Amino acid sequence: MRFEIVFFYLLLITYGCSPSKNIVVHETKENKLGAHEKLNYFLKIADSLRIKANVPGVGIAIVHDHEILYTGGLGYRNIKKKLPVTKNTLFAIGSTTKAFTGVLAAKLVEKDLLEWDEPIINHFKDLKLKEDYITKSLTIEDALTHISGLGRYDHIWKGSKITKDQILDTLKYLDFHNSFRQKKNYNNLMYLIAGATTEHISNKTWDTQLKENIFEPLQMKNSFSDYNGFINYNEKSIGYKADGTTSIPHLDIDNMGPAGSISSTPIDIANWLKMLVNKGIFNQLQFLHSREYNFITNPNTRITNYINPTTFEYYAIGFGGRIEDGIQMLAHDGGIDGQNAYTFLIPSKGFGIFIMTNQISQYKNLLAFYADNIFIKNNYARDFKQEEVLVANVQFSVFEGLLATKSKTEALTYYYQLKNRKFEDQMNALGYYYLRENKLDTALMLLELNAEENPASFNAFDSLGEAFFLKKQYAQAYKHYRKSLELNKDNGNARAMILKISKLINEN
Repeated sequence: MRFEIVFFYLLLITYGCSPSKNIVVHETKENKLGAHEKLNYFLKIADSLRIKANVPGVGIAIVHDHEILYTGGLGYRNIKKKLPVTKNTLFAIGSTTKAFTGVLAAKLVEKDLLEWDEPIINHFKDLKLKEDYITKSLTIEDALTHISGLGRYDHIWKGSKITKDQILDTLKYLDFHNSFRQKKNYNNLMYLIAGATTEHISNKTWDTQLKENIFEPLQMKNSFSDYNGFINYNEKSIGYKADGTTSIPHLDIDNMGPAGSISSTPIDIANWLKMLVNKGIFNQLQFLHSREYNFITNPNTRITNYINPTTFEYYAIGFGGRIEDGIQMLAHDGGIDGQNAYTFLIPSKGFGIFIMTNQISQYKNLLAFYADNIFIKNNYARDFKQEEVLVANVQFSVFEGLLATKSKTEALTYYYQLKNRKFEDQMNALGYYYLRENKLDTALMLLELNAEENPASFNAFDSLGEAFFLKKQYAQAYKHYRKSLELNKDNGNARAMILKISKLINEN
């Protein structure tokens, strides 16, 4: 299982493309289509890309011009039974849950029961971290913006039956990997602390607060915060591996609820999206005060990454933020084995999209990219190079899975059936994973494939040289380091290894 860190689709490299032949784009000054024409075109792209990327099903909610434009789905929630995704299909939304926990805290701030900058220990008396100074100083803002410095330690709770209270009791033994308030260090445990703090203040469980303060006011009738809620829902989605057909059992992560346990449907999540796009207003009612809305969405941490004088990125509370030329964009993704989600908002444009899939991949991020282009920028071009990257990543995940769970023969059979094998970086990384695991034969096979597929890559031959060296096949190691040096005369590692191997050969 994994909770995914915020990942801006804006970081995708874009390329110039010709407009798709599937749509007629009128050459007007603004090149505008109507909202429903844009929607139809977007859904056609979404479905064609879904099929190319082996994504079984996707649920989508779109807010356009401040109103809900679409709630629905494409593909299947259950491949075996051919059950379609609809507006009522339930998906686990992973770390996009974090924004809900942030809003619960904001609700307490509204009621003057909590302050963003007061120490959590004022309310959570039993909180105990390994560093006494941080125990006494940690605020709800610190916890929700990932600047505590605490190590991630996800292994403590992943796939474990350890309870929330047991996890919280374990905190006093965990080391801090960064200085307090000096660096963003994405941390699920801090959201558990934040959730526990709201419980101590309200005398209600996080789940009850969520239902009473968010789900009910926003009319989210089929949204849940626990494992049983998901399992007992008739129209839930089945999670799948990268091959798009192998199912993955749904995981019980109730012990880390405030960090990622919510599940929702397109029709429900659309109301949450509408409230966010409209800056705390839902159906003309003030759901969240503008002061608190601005606090949880604007740069309010000590950590900001300036790209250039007019563009910077930050982590707000449950959202990653980017401000470019004065336009604010908010995004976050979430992933649990077999279930994936992505939210993207441009409040000043009255636009937001929430994407939920029953397979983990970057498909959702590329859909958000297309949504921004189509609905906001009136750009209808297909980015086929990025689509190829997405498909290649999915194919490599299938290959990696076959190698790990089946056999080398099955993995290689699949590999050689692929028309495009642009996996240099992934293959190199996988090769080194097997080197670290001391599975040298598998590592060597992978790195030989990589060099075969990338004959002009000095790095591929450098890595292959290392694999042969670790197997003590020095003549082969020498040969491939020489090849790497021929391809890149500045490769100092290859030059040093050639000298080292020469000495070993002479000594023997």
